[in-house]
Amino acid sequence: METHELAKRIRVHALRMTSRGGSSHIAAALSMADLLAVLYGGGVLRVDARNPRWEKRDRFILSKGHAGSAGYAALAESIKAAFNRRFFDPATGRYALGSQTAQSLPLMLDLVPAVERNRVLQGLVEAVRTADNKLAAGFIGTMPTLYVLTDGGYGDLALEMVKEGWFHMLSNGDGSTLGESPYTRYGGYGSGHHQFGACIAGWLYRCLAGIRPDPAGSGYRRIVIKPAIVSDLTWVKAHYDSIYGRIVSQWQREGDTLRMHITIPANTTATAFVPSKDAASVTESDRPANAAEGVRFLRLESGCAVFEVGSGSYSFAGVLPDNKPALKELPVEGQTFQVKGHTAFLILPKERLQNRPTPWVWYAPTLPGLPGPEERWMFDKFLTAGIAIAGVDVGESYGSPRGTAAFSAFHTELVRNRGMARKACLLARSRGGLMLYNWACENPEAVACIAGIYPVCNLTSYPGLAKACVAYDMTAADLTARLAQHNPIDRLARLAKAKVPIFHIHGDSDAVVPLDQNSGEVAKRYRDLGGSMELVVPPGQGHNMWTGFFQCEELVHFVVKHGTSTEPRR
Repeated sequence: METHELAKRIRVHALRMTSRGGSSHIAAALSMADLLAVLYGGGVLRVDARNPRWEKRDRFILSKGHAGSAGYAALAESIKAAFNRRFFDPATGRYALGSQTAQSLPLMLDLVPAVERNRVLQGLVEAVRTADNKLAAGFIGTMPTLYVLTDGGYGDLALEMVKEGWFHMLSNGDGSTLGESPYTRYGGYGSGHHQFGACIAGWLYRCLAGIRPDPAGSGYRRIVIKPAIVSDLTWVKAHYDSIYGRIVSQWQREGDTLRMHITIPANTTATAFVPSKDAASVTESDRPANAAEGVRFLRLESGCAVFEVGSGSYSFAGVLPDNKPALKELPVEGQTFQVKGHTAFLILPKERLQNRPTPWVWYAPTLPGLPGPEERWMFDKFLTAGIAIAGVDVGESYGSPRGTAAFSAFHTELVRNRGMARKACLLARSRGGLMLYNWACENPEAVACIAGIYPVCNLTSYPGLAKACVAYDMTAADLTARLAQHNPIDRLARLAKAKVPIFHIHGDSDAVVPLDQNSGEVAKRYRDLGGSMELVVPPGQGHNMWTGFFQCEELVHFVVKHGTSTEPRR
C-alpha cells in the first residue's frame, strides 16, 4: 500500500475514534486488531516524519494532502492523541487489555506520552511476571516485548523469558523451523513460519551484542553499539556483515571490569555505549579513552559513557556501575530474595522458637509499595509475638492459576528452606484477597487462619471479568463460564471442611470493594457451610487508609491466637 493511502486510512480511523469519545471499558470495546492497525500506522508516520531526507519524496507522494514531513508530523501527533484517548487507561497505566503486546508496541513505536512511559513499562513487566516470566505474545508482540524490556533496564527478565521459551523449544520441538510460540510443539499451537516477525536472532544481535543501525545513516553508514550487560552472561561475541563491511561487537566481564572490543568498517562512524560508572575510568587500548585517536567523548547516559568513533578497531575497558536491583522497601527491616523470578520478602522476629518451625503471616498483595508504612504497627505486634511476616510479588494475578502456582513455589521455599511453619496465617489486604483465597481454597491443609482488611473475594465486583480475564488467559466469556472454579466466594467449601477460621474488617461505605458483595457474602456463605468467621464492620468507612483498619487489636489477637505453630521441625 502506498504511504499516502496508508495515511489516509489511518487518518479516517483516527477521526472516527475521536468522534466516538472515551470509554471506561476500553478492553471490551475495541479489538486488538484495531489497536495494532492504528498503532503501527502512527509509528510508521512518526518514523517518516523524523527523516528529513524524504522531504522531496513526501511532497510528491502527498501532493494532494499533507505537506511533506511537517504534514506527517502533524498527522502523527493527531493519531497519537486519538490513539491514547481510545486505548490508554490513565488509572492503571495500561493499553487495551494490558497484555505484553499491548504494553510493548506503543513503547517501541514512541506513541506513549513521555510522562507515562515508566508506568507503561512497569505494566509490561507486570504482564510478564503475571505470565510466570514467560512469553505470552504471538509473532507481532515478541520482538517489541524483548526489545523494550532490555532497553528499559530489564535485560535479565528478557533473558529469563528467552531461556524459559526458546531453550524449551530447542529441547522439545519436533519441527524443522522455529514455531510462533516457544512453548509449543510444531503444529500444535500456532504456525511454524512466523519467525520473520519474532526472530530471536534480532534480539541477540541488537540487544546482547548491541549492534544497531543508526537512523541518522541508513544501511549501517552510521552504527550504534549498545550492548546489554545481563547478570547471567559473562561474555558475548558477535559480528554482522553489512554492505560497508564487517561490524564486530564483543564484551567480557572480569569482576567489576567490562572489556569491550568493537570493529567499525571503513567509511562509517559509530556511537559506542561503554557500560561504566563514569567516563574517567574508561580506557581504550590501556589509555584514557577521550585521548585515544578516533575517539570523542559525547556524554554519560543510563550507566554508559558514550563515545563517537570512526572506522577501525577499538578495545575499551570500564568499571561497571552497581546495577544490583534495589532492595524492596519494607516497613520493618527484613530480607528480600527471588523465587522463580518473583521478588519476595521475609521479616523475622528477633527470637525464634527452638526446634520448631517459625509461625508466619503471609501478606498479599506484595506489589511495589506494599506492604506500606501503615502496616508497621501490626507487623511490630506480630514480631513481638514471635511471628514472621512474608510475601511475594506475583503481579496483578487476580488469583489466577499462574499466580497461584507462583504462590505454591513461594510456600515451598519458605517451608523447606527458610524454616517457616507449614501452616501460614494469611493476611489479605484489598485485591490480595483474590490471590490468597484462591491459593487457600486449593491448599486448606496449609492454612492456619485467614485475616482480611477490606479483601476482594469476588471477581465480578473487582476488577470485573473483562479485566481479570487477561490474567487468567481467557476471554471474558470463558471466565464467566468457569467463574465457579476461580471465584473465591464460590470455593469456600474446602476451607470450611478444614475448619479454617476467618476474620475480616470491612467498612460499610466501601464503593471500590463493596461489603455486601465481598466480606458480607463470604460471611453468609461460610457460616452456611459450618465455618467460623468473625466480621467487623466500621460504620462510615470505605476503601481508605483509616488507622482503625491497620491498628485493629481484634485482627492482631486473632492472628496471634491461631498463628502459634506446634508442629515439630521436619
